[in-house]
Amino acid sequence: MHATFELEVKSGDVVGRLAQGQEYLAPYKTVSRRHLRFYLEGGEWYVEDLGSTHGTYLNGHRLHREALLKSGDRLQIGAENPPLILQVQIISPEGG
Repeated sequence: MHATFELEVKSGDVVGRLAQGQEYLAPYKTVSRRHLRFYLEGGEWYVEDLGSTHGTYLNGHRLHREALLKSGDRLQIGAENPPLILQVQIISPEGG
């Protein structure tokens, strides 16, 4: 079974044990304090790993640089067993 939750983020939000989502992520020791960041650029959403030790995986592939984020993508953060799957609802800058 996967640990799954929803987290609303806005452009520039950082997610981690001591950042956005800390209420969910604090117990997970393989999640960094500042693990990943979401941002909007040119009308497209991106996600980037912030140098975490245990990595961020987008659709099963470890991120080594920023990546385009599309609806339906799955993010795994850290090296938890079972995997910690992050379901994200992205809010546009206009609040819609």
